[in-house]
Amino acid sequence: MRRSLGVLTLATALIAACGSQPATSAPSAKAVPTAPAPASTPTPTLGAFLPPTATLTGTPPPSPTAPPPAETITLPTGVVRTLPSGTFALQASRAFTLVGTVARYPTFTIRMVNVTTGTSTRVASLPPGHQPTSLTVVGDRVVWVESWYAHPQTGTGTGGNPNLGQPLLWQINSVSVTTGTRSVIASGSNTRIPVGGEAAGPLPPVLAADGDRVAYTLDRAGRQDTDASAIIVRSLSSGAVLRRVDADGYVAQVGLIGQRLFFRQAFGIAGTSASVFPFDASLMLARSDGEAPRLIDTHVSHAAMDAQTLVWSHEDATDASIWATPLSTEVPFRVEGPPLIVAPGQPGPTSDLAVGSGAVGWIVWYPGADGSWTSALVVWRAGDTEGRMIGGQGQPDWVVIEDGSLIWHEYLSLPGHDTHAVPISALP
Repeated sequence: MRRSLGVLTLATALIAACGSQPATSAPSAKAVPTAPAPASTPTPTLGAFLPPTATLTGTPPPSPTAPPPAETITLPTGVVRTLPSGTFALQASRAFTLVGTVARYPTFTIRMVNVTTGTSTRVASLPPGHQPTSLTVVGDRVVWVESWYAHPQTGTGTGGNPNLGQPLLWQINSVSVTTGTRSVIASGSNTRIPVGGEAAGPLPPVLAADGDRVAYTLDRAGRQDTDASAIIVRSLSSGAVLRRVDADGYVAQVGLIGQRLFFRQAFGIAGTSASVFPFDASLMLARSDGEAPRLIDTHVSHAAMDAQTLVWSHEDATDASIWATPLSTEVPFRVEGPPLIVAPGQPGPTSDLAVGSGAVGWIVWYPGADGSWTSALVVWRAGDTEGRMIGGQGQPDWVVIEDGSLIWHEYLSLPGHDTHAVPISALP
């Protein structure tokens, strides 16, 4: 599965400055439920798992008050590549970037850059005021969600959203990198407001793609008029609908590998708009088109999947550990994180996970020595006793694993702090 990155840092900054785009989801409340933990915690490897009788029980212990220093990886000189600004996907020597203009209604352009020669090709340009999210590259195609308001307004507006009361228009786009042929896979409008907070408004669909398949969400009314979603799976080549799943809750994330489909659904309060906390969700998995989704775990803040493994984090965790299960057995085990204390009041140890090439990567946000928030890039491979921090990175804020590389973006707006990649095979 090509992990979709959603709104990049540049897009977020432009939206905040211009105030004319639909709001992105942000938590407005914090639930503190009880998280399950395995009955035993063996040394995690991708080839050795808990016995089939193991179940998720109990509550993970918190990190110690004074944790020992975390093991830090120092990357060898010369193995880290700095990718073009705005990179959201990498295929061999091709980096795909999203760049926007600073304007009242910004214009975004998707480009393909040869990281060896520096040559750049325009893939697609969006009309002014149209926001791209869930950008994904699969084979020859770039797929994304494009959303906009028909009559965009600027300013603060009611509740910080000047477009409140307008439907959010959207479409799912696909463009061939080779031929430039562009097509609209689906389109619609959203009016429901599932997530509260400053500048709350309708949210665009979430999307995932793999091979010839794309999965995306539709807003719908759930039980007792709660906010819920439907998931549509289509063929990219023919446009045919391959599957529909009517989720009981609001789907905040979806993932796709062949016919395997996972999603996170969160539940609001009956009859109450904007009451969904998207980082406290139930993780569901279906292994084929003919299988109904089954519950994997609850209180899940983020998840990721490749052809072998499903990984996720707990919303109420107080340490940097995550969970994983091989898709062949679906027996979960805990992947110990570095000994960091995760403060309460945020969406678990991480809202950003990646898995692939025999490795798992995640971002941990935690209070530093001076009390200010900082972040660390953590990686775990088969045979490691715990996740290890990669040192020398300036506040990473997202991570993906694709094309055999660990790719991350640094939040700090300083020279040299942008998007980087290192081959998984080069990690010490």
